[in-house]
Amino acid sequence: MRTLTLLLSLCAAMPAADFLPLEPGNSWTYRQAGGNETFTISVGTTPAVIGGEVYYRLTGYVKEPVWARVIDDALYYRDEERERDVLLTLFALVDGAWFEAPLRTCEQEGQPFRNKERYEGPAGHHGSTLVVRYRTFSCADAGVVSEEFLENIGMVRREVTTIAGPRVYELVDARVGGLSLAAKPSTAFRVSLQSIEEKKIAATLKLIVSGAPVTLKFNSSQEFDAVLKDPKGDTIYVWSSDKAFLQALHERTIEGEATWRFEIPLAKALDQPGRYTLEGWITSGQSNRDYSAVTAFEVIQPAAVPASAARISPRPMRGFVR
Repeated sequence: MRTLTLLLSLCAAMPAADFLPLEPGNSWTYRQAGGNETFTISVGTTPAVIGGEVYYRLTGYVKEPVWARVIDDALYYRDEERERDVLLTLFALVDGAWFEAPLRTCEQEGQPFRNKERYEGPAGHHGSTLVVRYRTFSCADAGVVSEEFLENIGMVRREVTTIAGPRVYELVDARVGGLSLAAKPSTAFRVSLQSIEEKKIAATLKLIVSGAPVTLKFNSSQEFDAVLKDPKGDTIYVWSSDKAFLQALHERTIEGEATWRFEIPLAKALDQPGRYTLEGWITSGQSNRDYSAVTAFEVIQPAAVPASAARISPRPMRGFVR
Protein backbone atom coordinates (compact mmCIF):
# COMPACT_ATOMS: atom_id res chain seq x y z
CA MET A 1 0.00 0.00 0.00
CA ARG A 2 1.23 3.52 -0.76
CA THR A 3 0.30 7.09 -1.54
CA LEU A 4 0.82 7.79 -5.23
CA THR A 5 0.75 10.98 -7.21
CA LEU A 6 0.15 10.15 -10.87
CA LEU A 7 1.46 12.66 -13.35
CA LEU A 8 -0.97 11.90 -16.15
CA SER A 9 -0.31 13.65 -19.43
CA LEU A 10 -3.73 13.14 -20.88
CA CYS A 11 -6.46 10.75 -19.92
CA ALA A 12 -7.09 7.94 -17.54
CA ALA A 13 -9.19 4.94 -18.50
CA MET A 14 -11.60 5.72 -21.31
CA PRO A 15 -14.58 3.56 -22.25
CA ALA A 16 -15.57 2.45 -25.74
CA ALA A 17 -17.95 5.40 -26.17
CA ASP A 18 -16.46 8.41 -24.40
CA PHE A 19 -18.82 11.33 -24.93
CA LEU A 20 -17.32 13.54 -22.22
CA PRO A 21 -13.57 12.82 -21.92
CA LEU A 22 -12.51 13.44 -18.34
CA GLU A 23 -8.87 14.30 -18.81
CA PRO A 24 -6.90 16.73 -16.63
CA GLY A 25 -7.08 20.23 -18.10
CA ASN A 26 -9.78 19.53 -20.67
CA SER A 27 -12.13 22.45 -21.34
CA TRP A 28 -15.06 23.33 -23.58
CA THR A 29 -16.35 26.87 -24.18
CA TYR A 30 -19.83 27.58 -25.59
CA ARG A 31 -21.39 30.73 -27.00
CA GLN A 32 -25.05 31.55 -27.35
CA ALA A 33 -26.20 31.40 -30.96
CA GLY A 34 -27.09 34.93 -32.01
CA GLY A 35 -25.78 36.37 -28.74
CA ASN A 36 -22.65 36.92 -26.66
CA GLU A 37 -23.39 34.87 -23.54
CA THR A 38 -20.84 32.12 -22.90
CA PHE A 39 -20.13 29.37 -20.42
CA THR A 40 -17.27 26.90 -19.94
CA ILE A 41 -17.05 23.28 -18.84
CA SER A 42 -13.67 22.24 -17.46
CA VAL A 43 -11.87 19.31 -15.89
CA GLY A 44 -9.55 20.06 -12.99
CA THR A 45 -5.85 19.35 -13.14
CA THR A 46 -5.74 17.31 -9.93
CA PRO A 47 -7.86 14.12 -10.00
CA ALA A 48 -8.40 12.13 -6.81
CA VAL A 49 -8.64 8.47 -5.88
CA ILE A 50 -11.72 7.71 -3.77
CA GLY A 51 -12.34 4.14 -2.70
CA GLY A 52 -9.79 2.91 -5.20
CA GLU A 53 -11.40 4.69 -8.19
CA VAL A 54 -10.16 7.76 -10.05
CA TYR A 55 -12.43 10.83 -10.12
CA TYR A 56 -12.05 14.16 -11.94
CA ARG A 57 -13.27 17.57 -10.79
CA LEU A 58 -15.90 18.57 -13.34
CA THR A 59 -17.02 22.21 -13.32
CA GLY A 60 -19.65 23.95 -15.43
CA TYR A 61 -21.53 20.91 -16.73
CA VAL A 62 -24.16 20.96 -13.98
CA LYS A 63 -25.02 23.66 -11.45
CA GLU A 64 -22.21 22.77 -9.03
CA PRO A 65 -18.71 21.27 -9.30
CA VAL A 66 -18.64 17.49 -8.83
CA TRP A 67 -16.16 14.65 -8.62
CA ALA A 68 -17.03 12.61 -11.72
CA ARG A 69 -16.00 9.49 -13.59
CA VAL A 70 -17.21 7.58 -16.64
CA ILE A 71 -18.38 3.99 -16.21
CA ASP A 72 -19.22 2.15 -19.42
CA ASP A 73 -21.60 4.47 -21.34
CA ALA A 74 -22.56 6.73 -18.45
CA LEU A 75 -21.25 9.72 -16.50
CA TYR A 76 -21.44 9.43 -12.71
CA TYR A 77 -20.72 11.85 -9.89
CA ARG A 78 -19.63 11.03 -6.35
CA ASP A 79 -22.26 11.74 -3.71
CA GLU A 80 -19.86 12.33 -0.84
CA GLU A 81 -22.57 12.40 1.84
CA ARG A 82 -23.96 9.01 0.85
CA GLU A 83 -20.53 7.71 -0.27
CA ARG A 84 -21.76 6.30 -3.55
CA ASP A 85 -21.77 7.06 -7.27
CA VAL A 86 -24.92 8.62 -8.75
CA LEU A 87 -25.83 8.64 -12.45
CA LEU A 88 -25.47 12.11 -13.96
CA THR A 89 -25.89 11.47 -17.71
CA LEU A 90 -26.56 8.27 -19.62
CA PHE A 91 -25.13 7.91 -23.13
CA ALA A 92 -26.39 4.40 -23.97
CA LEU A 93 -29.43 4.17 -26.21
CA VAL A 94 -32.23 2.41 -24.30
CA ASP A 95 -35.59 2.42 -26.08
CA GLY A 96 -38.27 4.23 -24.08
CA ALA A 97 -36.17 4.55 -20.92
CA TRP A 98 -35.63 7.82 -19.06
CA PHE A 99 -32.98 8.44 -16.42
CA GLU A 100 -33.06 10.85 -13.50
CA ALA A 101 -30.87 13.86 -14.35
CA PRO A 102 -29.80 15.41 -11.03
CA LEU A 103 -28.05 18.72 -10.32
CA ARG A 104 -29.78 20.57 -13.15
CA THR A 105 -31.67 23.85 -12.69
CA CYS A 106 -34.89 21.89 -12.25
CA GLU A 107 -35.72 18.29 -11.47
CA GLN A 108 -35.29 16.65 -14.86
CA GLU A 109 -35.17 13.33 -16.66
CA GLY A 110 -33.02 12.55 -19.67
CA GLN A 111 -33.09 10.12 -22.56
CA PRO A 112 -30.50 9.38 -25.27
CA PHE A 113 -32.77 8.92 -28.24
CA ARG A 114 -31.01 9.16 -31.59
CA ASN A 115 -27.83 9.90 -33.50
CA LYS A 116 -27.61 12.82 -35.87
CA GLU A 117 -25.83 11.88 -39.07
CA ARG A 118 -23.39 14.78 -38.97
CA TYR A 119 -22.47 17.72 -36.77
CA GLU A 120 -21.82 21.14 -38.31
CA GLY A 121 -21.14 24.15 -36.15
CA PRO A 122 -18.60 26.83 -35.19
CA ALA A 123 -16.21 24.13 -33.96
CA GLY A 124 -16.09 22.52 -37.40
CA HIS A 125 -17.61 19.62 -39.30
CA HIS A 126 -17.52 16.22 -37.66
CA GLY A 127 -19.18 12.82 -37.60
CA SER A 128 -22.47 11.78 -36.05
CA THR A 129 -23.49 13.02 -32.63
CA LEU A 130 -25.43 11.42 -29.81
CA VAL A 131 -28.45 13.48 -28.77
CA VAL A 132 -29.76 13.44 -25.19
CA ARG A 133 -33.13 15.12 -24.68
CA TYR A 134 -34.54 16.21 -21.32
CA ARG A 135 -37.95 16.78 -19.78
CA THR A 136 -39.18 18.32 -16.55
CA PHE A 137 -42.42 18.26 -14.62
CA SER A 138 -41.67 21.09 -12.22
CA CYS A 139 -40.38 24.05 -14.27
CA ALA A 140 -42.05 25.72 -17.24
CA ASP A 141 -39.40 28.31 -18.12
CA ALA A 142 -36.08 26.72 -17.09
CA GLY A 143 -34.03 23.62 -17.70
CA VAL A 144 -32.10 21.81 -20.39
CA VAL A 145 -33.98 20.79 -23.55
CA SER A 146 -31.28 18.76 -25.30
CA GLU A 147 -27.54 18.16 -25.52
CA GLU A 148 -25.48 16.84 -28.43
CA PHE A 149 -22.28 14.88 -27.84
CA LEU A 150 -19.50 13.98 -30.23
CA GLU A 151 -17.59 10.84 -29.29
CA ASN A 152 -14.07 11.54 -27.92
CA ILE A 153 -14.75 15.29 -28.16
CA GLY A 154 -17.54 16.06 -25.68
CA MET A 155 -20.69 18.15 -25.74
CA VAL A 156 -20.93 20.26 -28.89
CA ARG A 157 -24.38 21.84 -28.50
CA ARG A 158 -26.88 22.51 -25.69
CA GLU A 159 -30.41 23.91 -25.94
CA VAL A 160 -32.06 25.34 -22.83
CA THR A 161 -35.40 26.96 -22.13
CA THR A 162 -35.66 30.33 -20.36
CA ILE A 163 -38.38 32.82 -19.50
CA ALA A 164 -37.26 34.72 -22.61
CA GLY A 165 -37.57 31.64 -24.80
CA PRO A 166 -35.21 28.88 -25.99
CA ARG A 167 -31.47 29.44 -26.24
CA VAL A 168 -28.89 27.37 -28.09
CA TYR A 169 -25.22 27.26 -27.09
CA GLU A 170 -22.63 26.06 -29.60
CA LEU A 171 -19.14 24.79 -28.87
CA VAL A 172 -16.70 27.45 -30.09
CA ASP A 173 -13.44 26.34 -28.50
CA ALA A 174 -12.17 23.14 -26.90
CA ARG A 175 -9.04 21.53 -25.56
CA VAL A 176 -9.39 17.77 -25.30
CA GLY A 177 -6.06 16.15 -24.51
CA GLY A 178 -3.74 17.13 -27.32
CA LEU A 179 -6.62 17.92 -29.66
CA SER A 180 -7.88 21.45 -30.32
CA LEU A 181 -11.15 21.57 -32.16
CA ALA A 182 -11.00 23.14 -35.62
CA ALA A 183 -12.59 22.71 -39.03
CA LYS A 184 -9.46 21.08 -40.40
CA PRO A 185 -8.53 17.42 -39.74
CA SER A 186 -6.26 16.79 -36.77
CA THR A 187 -4.97 13.95 -34.63
CA ALA A 188 -4.10 13.42 -31.00
CA PHE A 189 -2.06 10.66 -29.39
CA ARG A 190 -2.16 9.82 -25.70
CA VAL A 191 -0.77 7.34 -23.21
CA SER A 192 -2.68 6.68 -20.00
CA LEU A 193 -2.46 4.49 -16.92
CA GLN A 194 -5.47 2.35 -16.03
CA SER A 195 -4.13 0.80 -12.84
CA ILE A 196 -0.98 0.33 -10.80
CA GLU A 197 -0.88 -2.86 -8.79
CA GLU A 198 1.81 -4.46 -6.66
CA LYS A 199 3.23 -6.50 -9.55
CA LYS A 200 1.64 -5.02 -12.67
CA ILE A 201 0.91 -1.77 -14.51
CA ALA A 202 -1.95 -1.63 -17.02
CA ALA A 203 -1.77 1.10 -19.65
CA THR A 204 -3.38 2.24 -22.90
CA LEU A 205 -2.21 4.01 -26.03
CA LYS A 206 -4.88 5.80 -28.05
CA LEU A 207 -4.73 7.60 -31.39
CA ILE A 208 -7.71 9.84 -32.15
CA VAL A 209 -8.28 11.08 -35.69
CA SER A 210 -10.62 14.00 -36.40
CA GLY A 211 -11.22 14.43 -40.10
CA ALA A 212 -9.63 12.40 -42.89
CA PRO A 213 -8.41 8.87 -42.03
CA VAL A 214 -4.72 8.33 -41.23
CA THR A 215 -2.78 5.39 -42.68
CA LEU A 216 0.02 3.91 -40.56
CA LYS A 217 2.77 1.85 -42.19
CA PHE A 218 4.58 -0.79 -40.11
CA ASN A 219 7.77 -2.72 -40.87
CA SER A 220 6.68 -5.77 -38.84
CA SER A 221 3.69 -7.12 -36.95
CA GLN A 222 4.68 -4.89 -34.03
CA GLU A 223 2.52 -1.75 -33.86
CA PHE A 224 3.67 -0.10 -30.62
CA ASP A 225 6.25 -0.16 -27.85
CA ALA A 226 6.66 1.24 -24.37
CA VAL A 227 9.43 1.87 -21.85
CA LEU A 228 9.16 2.25 -18.07
CA LYS A 229 11.91 4.17 -16.26
CA ASP A 230 12.62 4.60 -12.56
CA PRO A 231 13.35 7.90 -10.75
CA LYS A 232 17.05 7.64 -11.69
CA GLY A 233 16.16 7.44 -15.38
CA ASP A 234 17.16 3.78 -15.65
CA THR A 235 14.99 1.53 -17.79
CA ILE A 236 13.01 -0.94 -15.71
CA TYR A 237 11.15 -2.62 -18.54
CA VAL A 238 10.76 -2.50 -22.33
CA TRP A 239 7.44 -3.94 -23.48
CA SER A 240 8.85 -5.53 -26.67
CA SER A 241 11.92 -7.07 -24.98
CA ASP A 242 10.37 -10.47 -24.33
CA LYS A 243 8.23 -10.73 -27.48
CA ALA A 244 8.72 -11.93 -31.07
CA PHE A 245 7.21 -10.25 -34.14
CA LEU A 246 6.66 -11.28 -37.74
CA GLN A 247 8.98 -9.38 -40.09
CA ALA A 248 6.29 -8.47 -42.58
CA LEU A 249 5.19 -5.06 -43.82
CA HIS A 250 1.59 -4.06 -43.16
CA GLU A 251 -0.61 -0.98 -43.11
CA ARG A 252 -3.45 0.09 -40.85
CA THR A 253 -5.89 2.87 -41.67
CA ILE A 254 -7.31 4.67 -38.64
CA GLU A 255 -10.66 6.39 -38.93
CA GLY A 256 -11.96 7.80 -35.68
CA GLU A 257 -9.68 6.10 -33.18
CA ALA A 258 -7.43 3.13 -32.45
CA THR A 259 -6.49 1.75 -29.04
CA TRP A 260 -3.60 -0.43 -27.92
CA ARG A 261 -3.81 -1.92 -24.40
CA PHE A 262 -0.89 -3.58 -22.67
CA GLU A 263 0.54 -4.59 -19.30
CA ILE A 264 3.97 -4.16 -17.79
CA PRO A 265 4.96 -6.76 -15.20
CA LEU A 266 7.01 -5.49 -12.27
CA ALA A 267 9.90 -7.57 -11.00
CA LYS A 268 9.54 -5.79 -7.67
CA ALA A 269 7.13 -3.38 -6.05
CA LEU A 270 7.44 0.36 -6.68
CA ASP A 271 8.98 0.94 -3.28
CA GLN A 272 11.47 3.63 -4.31
CA PRO A 273 10.16 7.20 -3.84
CA GLY A 274 10.38 9.46 -6.87
CA ARG A 275 9.05 10.08 -10.35
CA TYR A 276 8.61 7.12 -12.70
CA THR A 277 7.94 7.68 -16.42
CA LEU A 278 6.14 5.58 -18.99
CA GLU A 279 6.72 6.41 -22.65
CA GLY A 280 4.66 4.82 -25.39
CA TRP A 281 4.81 5.18 -29.15
CA ILE A 282 3.44 3.83 -32.42
CA THR A 283 6.11 1.97 -34.41
CA SER A 284 5.09 3.40 -37.78
CA GLY A 285 6.82 5.63 -40.33
CA GLN A 286 10.52 5.94 -41.13
CA SER A 287 11.43 6.84 -37.55
CA ASN A 288 9.21 4.09 -36.07
CA ARG A 289 7.88 6.84 -33.79
CA ASP A 290 5.25 8.75 -35.75
CA TYR A 291 3.31 9.26 -32.53
CA SER A 292 4.90 9.33 -29.09
CA ALA A 293 3.77 10.42 -25.65
CA VAL A 294 4.93 10.26 -22.03
CA THR A 295 3.04 10.00 -18.78
CA ALA A 296 4.45 9.74 -15.28
CA PHE A 297 3.57 8.86 -11.74
CA GLU A 298 5.33 9.68 -8.53
CA VAL A 299 5.64 7.48 -5.48
CA ILE A 300 5.47 10.04 -2.70
CA GLN A 301 5.34 7.96 0.43
CA PRO A 302 5.94 4.20 0.08
CA ALA A 303 4.17 3.33 3.31
CA ALA A 304 0.99 1.68 4.53
CA VAL A 305 -1.39 4.44 3.41
CA PRO A 306 -4.92 3.43 2.30
CA ALA A 307 -5.42 3.63 -1.45
CA SER A 308 -8.53 5.76 -0.93
CA ALA A 309 -6.31 8.51 0.47
CA ALA A 310 -4.15 8.68 -2.66
CA ARG A 311 -4.00 11.91 -4.61
CA ILE A 312 -3.21 12.46 -8.29
CA SER A 313 -1.36 15.39 -9.81
CA PRO A 314 -0.95 15.50 -13.61
CA ARG A 315 1.56 17.27 -15.80
CA PRO A 316 1.44 18.06 -19.53
CA MET A 317 2.39 15.35 -22.00
CA ARG A 318 5.72 15.41 -23.74
CA GLY A 319 5.55 13.94 -27.19
CA PHE A 320 4.61 14.46 -30.78
CA VAL A 321 1.13 15.20 -32.04
CA ARG A 322 0.37 15.77 -35.70
